[in-house]
Amino acid sequence: MSLVFAFHLDRVLGLNRSLPAVLRTFHSEVLPYRYISGTPRPAVWWDPDIQHLAEKDNDQNSVQLTWVQYQKLLQARCGSHTDQRSAHCVGVQHSEWGRLALFDFLLQINDRLDRYCCGFTPDPTELCVENLLHAKCGNTKDLKLVHILVCSISEHIPTIFKLYLFKCYLEADGISIFKEKEKHYISLMFCILPNCL
Repeated sequence: MSLVFAFHLDRVLGLNRSLPAVLRTFHSEVLPYRYISGTPRPAVWWDPDIQHLAEKDNDQNSVQLTWVQYQKLLQARCGSHTDQRSAHCVGVQHSEWGRLALFDFLLQINDRLDRYCCGFTPDPTELCVENLLHAKCGNTKDLKLVHILVCSISEHIPTIFKLYLFKCYLEADGISIFKEKEKHYISLMFCILPNCL
């Protein structure tokens, strides 16, 4: 349900960047039981044009981007004050980062731009606390952004950015239809250039 909400929120805001999710039932003798139990599994990670880093431990990114590099990228105002193909810009227009930040804020997603939870006091159950990432907030040069993926589209537009939301949640607290606080996990892609669907 949260995935549907996120998709429609994206459309209502006029962002038109999230890709619709697909559920598939897998049948295989090779896959573990949890994948072939008959329960439909979300399949939103795959896109034939996504480029991954060569490092097998860092396959959720097409470019490595730290918090400091991200701040320089925002200051450069890529696409309006600085050429979008310059080293600081990594091919993404300044306005697209604003749309992404708005979308992440509305869906309470901190995993991409603040996966270390440095911008707020995290709940002890947050993954950034459990994985000891929050302790790294003192050194901004080591803070890395994740789920930033580049796609090749055509000769005229060599790359576009897609941003994948790995884990995010919507909290339903105090709403009468929910008896207790619940976290609804969603996964979706957020496409960085207009008209790329």
